[in-house]
Amino acid sequence: MMDGVDEMEGKGVTIQGWSIYSLKYADNSDLINKDAANLQAMLNRLFEDSECYGMSINEDKTKSVMLWRSKQDNLLALKYIELRWRMYRTIYVGSNIAWDTDCTQVIKCRIQLLIAVYASFNTIWKDSSITVDVKIKFLSTCVFSFLVYATDTWTLKKGDQKTFMPGF
Repeated sequence: MMDGVDEMEGKGVTIQGWSIYSLKYADNSDLINKDAANLQAMLNRLFEDSECYGMSINEDKTKSVMLWRSKQDNLLALKYIELRWRMYRTIYVGSNIAWDTDCTQVIKCRIQLLIAVYASFNTIWKDSSITVDVKIKFLSTCVFSFLVYATDTWTLKKGDQKTFMPGF
């Protein structure tokens, strides 16, 4: 179904020499491009190819997230129907994605999640039959993993480093 998009020129972004223009999941596809007009052309081609196979893109479930250096008002459309779900910030596959790549909110959310996870294991922390070594391993494995999940996608600002990681 992506044959038409595969054949297009000027699609996607280049990362370490690899051209990336789509991410495919079980029943989802993400189109990637550095130019809004090319992204719209890719979406149009996908729409046309879907119709050839007797399939359609669900307009009510289709969302657009555009990441730019400044806020943009470009809107994508499916066959002249403007997409309703224009998002400037979303949680996608466990990661916070924002148009401005600001990760301050996601760091705050991760810290709050860490506190909640830590508190949910209160019976383990209070259990005197469990050794301190086991508790430390449990803390490292089951609690800290919630904090560091998807940290490789964060863009840290100097203010974030001073606020959340003093001493580094």
